[in-house]
Amino acid sequence: MFGLTIREKTMQFIKKVCNEEIDMYRRELEWEFVRHNRKIKESNDGQIPRPGISEIAVAARDHYFDRITQKVFDSINGCKVPAVSLRFSQAMSIGINGDDLLGENSLSADALYALMLFAMNGKIADPKSCERIKKYQDDLMLAAIKSASASSMIVFEKAARKHDLFD
Repeated sequence: MFGLTIREKTMQFIKKVCNEEIDMYRRELEWEFVRHNRKIKESNDGQIPRPGISEIAVAARDHYFDRITQKVFDSINGCKVPAVSLRFSQAMSIGINGDDLLGENSLSADALYALMLFAMNGKIADPKSCERIKKYQDDLMLAAIKSASASSMIVFEKAARKHDLFD
């Protein structure tokens, strides 16, 4: 009899999009970690190669955020209700409550949730919901980082043994 509210549907949608793209994030990290480890092993001068791990992680995070942002944009642009697309565009251009949502980085799940909710019903997202979706995304990303780190070390160690890099 009672369906999900617009807030709940929006939260579910953002979580779904985050989940759909997390594997690509993990694979990108794995690949870059393996490349980084190979550069360290091949380095004769003891210098840490560039880009460093933090730069690799930030680039992968930005790519992940870009992919989820694009999926949300595509969803809003495909909406049959013109007011939704218009409110979304307005919120993107001026922010919500004067907050600069874009800043210098890509959009994270909490900003996307706030934008999408505003587009759907014209209301500002409550901070607790934004914190919940941000924590959800942070937990997903942390698990992906741990998995990528462990997997890349295993891959690197196997390749190193095959090519006698540990001698």
